[in-house]
Amino acid sequence: MKVKSERPDTHGWTKGMLSLLLLFPMFLLDAQIQPPTFTDCSDVEACSYGAKDDLIHVDLKTEVVNHCISNPGLYFTTQIDLFSDSTIDQTKSTLDASGEYPLGVHTITFWAADGCGGVSSCKRVVTVKDCKKPKPICNAVTIELMPSSGLAEIMAASLEVGNSFDNLTAYGDLKILVERLEKVAPGQNAPDADAAVSVVVTCDDLPPVTMNPVVEVAVWVGDEAGNWDYCVTTITVKDWLGACGCGPIPMLSCYITNEDLEPIELVTVECATPSNNNWTQITGNSGVISFMIFEAGVYTLTPEKDINLLNGVTTYDLILLQRHFLGIKPLTSPYKIIAADINNNCSLSIADLIELRRMILDPKNAAFKNNTSWRFVDANFIFPNPMKPCNFAETVSFNVISSIGFLGANFIGVKIGDISGDHTPNQLLEPESREVRGNLTFRVMDRLLESGQEYEIAISANDVADILGYQYTLEMDPGKVEFIDVTPRRAELDRSHFGLAMTSDGKLTTSWNGSGPTTLVEGAVLYTITLRALSSGWLSQALNLSSTVTPAEAYDQNEKLLDVQLHFDRGEINGGEFTLDQNKPNPFTNQTRIGFYLPEAGEATLTVYDVMGKVLYKSNASFEYGVNEFVLSRSELPEQGVLYYTVQYGGQVATKRMIVNQY
Repeated sequence: MKVKSERPDTHGWTKGMLSLLLLFPMFLLDAQIQPPTFTDCSDVEACSYGAKDDLIHVDLKTEVVNHCISNPGLYFTTQIDLFSDSTIDQTKSTLDASGEYPLGVHTITFWAADGCGGVSSCKRVVTVKDCKKPKPICNAVTIELMPSSGLAEIMAASLEVGNSFDNLTAYGDLKILVERLEKVAPGQNAPDADAAVSVVVTCDDLPPVTMNPVVEVAVWVGDEAGNWDYCVTTITVKDWLGACGCGPIPMLSCYITNEDLEPIELVTVECATPSNNNWTQITGNSGVISFMIFEAGVYTLTPEKDINLLNGVTTYDLILLQRHFLGIKPLTSPYKIIAADINNNCSLSIADLIELRRMILDPKNAAFKNNTSWRFVDANFIFPNPMKPCNFAETVSFNVISSIGFLGANFIGVKIGDISGDHTPNQLLEPESREVRGNLTFRVMDRLLESGQEYEIAISANDVADILGYQYTLEMDPGKVEFIDVTPRRAELDRSHFGLAMTSDGKLTTSWNGSGPTTLVEGAVLYTITLRALSSGWLSQALNLSSTVTPAEAYDQNEKLLDVQLHFDRGEINGGEFTLDQNKPNPFTNQTRIGFYLPEAGEATLTVYDVMGKVLYKSNASFEYGVNEFVLSRSELPEQGVLYYTVQYGGQVATKRMIVNQY
């Protein structure tokens, strides 16, 4: 349902109200009955991460409890007022206002009327707000202390390179603040009182008070919606003029970022000295380390990092690599090509794709055979052939011939396997958010399993066009089923697209991408899994789709992210609709079971009445999708004879009659 901003007339609502008025004589008969009760009238907030005119899907349903037993029908009307301007934009006859909403504040009013004259309303405010953080881009600076004061003030704007951006706010309207990095608390998502338009450095920021004359700062950038994010950069403090009573201290500094100039943490940098007394330091969140120089000679800096091998690596990277092979979207950056050269042979081939997929499917045993998790390139290195970046400089050397003040080297870090560039370079930066644009649903026919029997389970998909690829983890409850085998049933799918290493623990991973956009036809089987039932029960209680090993995600033809879901069909039982069964046994003396079927997981309420509509018993609980039941004991009912029971699920109500025997 797409909520449009056109202004239709409200004839539909008037007609709906008229139908309620026609019931008025009946209403007078049941004036004492409580009107319908809405179970949820809470307001809703939804986030937009795109452009100003993007529409955001909002799930907005509500439910009612019907207290009218003599005439259990319900009548619904929903009014949608976009932008809360007191103009009704759309009217519906259900309690479902889900749809695509624009940025802004919208008012949704639900109405419900029962057959006893009760009318209730529920107003819910939907706020669609911009939640995308700005993208700050930092600028490292070097500052000289003033000889008169031993101080220097650095404006926040000078620590931002001028290219920070936001999805909605113009650059000139962005707010820029700065504070020392040590003042930023873990998880802090907005500047506090320590942040200001400038920061001051002093003699206390020089050795011997500190080890390094480098001050790490956080540069905050905020948009008009109140979203903030920060980048980390450095201020190198110098005292060439002797403001602090000491001469310049010879230093050798190293600054390590990725291609997007984001600092990389946990890089071990080795400094080889002229006397072969090698030193090492590990970068923090700023990506900067420094070494003091004590003697003349050659110093060599070598950075290394070989941890978190799958940081930023998904099937999306396989898609980008395959599209490069096919010439659909060639990689144009030498750093992206280095990232794609998984086996480090200076050539991109299908072997790189196979090795990377193997790691995605089995993260526990992931390892690069001839590479490391990160490679570091001298930022000043010029590639002779940028499209074939071989034998690039991974160290920087300085020949120090006298007592100098400051030397520095910059490195560009490349996360191997992360062709898309969505890795997290340090703990202060959140992973690059990608807005989910839809769903890819896999389907399984639910069935009753009998302990000890083997079953071949077919996995199909909804009718979805132009899918580039997907990945997920299929979890199998090891206490209920045992995995035996997986069999591909589609031409472009083979066993290399499945990870079997963890199937003994009940986890089957899968990663697939086609040579181009592929249409998945509804009902066409993609693959089957063979299982042995270890206990009797429904298949839907033994299988689920998750991100526990390989994250669940898919990609459409525009490389947009899709959610991946697993849906169980049980159409041969009841067509997938809410149904209520006759209680068994009936009549009953001690205990009876009331069975019902839910098309989706949710809450259900059982209410038992006498023939006059008096409530004798009520129970509410959450249930899984599929066949469920309430168990009712005779001791819970104060009366006997003919009674009525109602089960309510969502906006649906079903009623049946039971007979309770005397003890």
